[in-house]
Amino acid sequence: MENEVQGVSVKQVAVKWGLILGMVSVILTLIVQLLTLYENQWAGWIGLPFSIAVVFLAHNAFKNEGDGFMSYGQGLGIGVLLSLIASVISSLFNWVYLSFVDDGMIQFQIEKAHEEWEKQGMSSAQIEQAEGFMDIMMNPVTMTILGIVMGTLFGFLISLVVSAITQKKNPEFA
Repeated sequence: MENEVQGVSVKQVAVKWGLILGMVSVILTLIVQLLTLYENQWAGWIGLPFSIAVVFLAHNAFKNEGDGFMSYGQGLGIGVLLSLIASVISSLFNWVYLSFVDDGMIQFQIEKAHEEWEKQGMSSAQIEQAEGFMDIMMNPVTMTILGIVMGTLFGFLISLVVSAITQKKNPEFA
């Protein structure tokens, strides 16, 4: 697999578009926080169409800046690397935001979950066990690590599909 084609490399394209997606993610996070949309479950999925669009745009940029072709592997590499970069940016921003700007957000989420558990009729022992798990998971550092891992994983899944659609094999190497 050739990672550089006529002056453009998988890494160059992935870094550029990863930075763009990272900034879009930060802006979306700020909008969700400022408009208090985090109370809605759909708000967690608001970035998905942007992620798909950025992977498409990155693949098109690679083909347009190169020789017009892109293998499936190159597309997958671009998508995964840009997702990793965007996830690092977004997760670090979330860590800073939750640690220094709105440290009450985590407590709000825990209280909301506690109310839901009570509505579901969970026993106090079950609630106590669930709170212990939430204390571990709702820590800014844990959330940052999980954000990077999950963001990259979702980027991989998106890239599997988008790369299959956007690949354009060079007939010379077919």
